[in-house]
Amino acid sequence: MNIQPDFEAFFRLLEEHQVEYMIVGGYAVAFHGYVRFTKDIDILYAPSR
Repeated sequence: MNIQPDFEAFFRLLEEHQVEYMIVGGYAVAFHGYVRFTKDIDILYAPSR
C-alpha cells in the first residue's frame, strides 16, 4: 500500500512520541483489500496520560 510522504512523516512522529493510534476508515478498508478512494486518513488515538 502506498502512503503519501506527508502521511508517512506524520506516522513516524506518532511512533517517535509513542502515541498509541490505529488507522480507521478508507485506508483501513483498503489495507484489507477493498478498494476505496480517499484523500485523507482517519486516525483513532489514545489520549495522553
